[in-house]
Amino acid sequence: MYNAENTQNILEQLRDFFYFGTQDTMKQAYHEMCRINGKEPSQTDWVEEEYCFNRLFVGPSAPAAPMLASYYLETDMAYNGHVTKCVKNLYLTIGLELPNGVNIPEDSLPFELDACRYLTRLENIAKEASEIRKYFIKNHMNEWVRLFLSKTEHEQKTPAVDYMLFILKRWIESAVAELAAQEV
Repeated sequence: MYNAENTQNILEQLRDFFYFGTQDTMKQAYHEMCRINGKEPSQTDWVEEEYCFNRLFVGPSAPAAPMLASYYLETDMAYNGHVTKCVKNLYLTIGLELPNGVNIPEDSLPFELDACRYLTRLENIAKEASEIRKYFIKNHMNEWVRLFLSKTEHEQKTPAVDYMLFILKRWIESAVAELAAQEV
């Protein structure tokens, strides 16, 4: 499943699935992730997939597992607080910024996955990018993504949402293990 050759594609599909949350994009990202992993996609109702996605991650009611680092890392679970500002500063440091008109905090899961994808590409040409990537994954994403995933454990999930959460869990575990092995 996870290896250095497919990291870019895995991060891209996770980003797209969690960013857009619309039937077409979710379906496309899910099918591509299944192809990458040699898995036959489950037959599923994409209206139900979109409903599950919104119930778990977006709303309109309070989501079961918000996709924002600040929710898990801020003492008061405030959005757009210190954690968001730190992530925004990291993006600026590596030359990234959110597209104009996007009304989603910088510490949202899809943007952080995209930052990891970008840093993975950069680390081959800039040692600093490698150090930033290591810190970002090990000391930031690992901390909050595990809490995010634990919020979804006992929730009822549709096949595609469940599989993409599984892949997210496998990716963060593999990335952290890889970083730990490099330190030895």
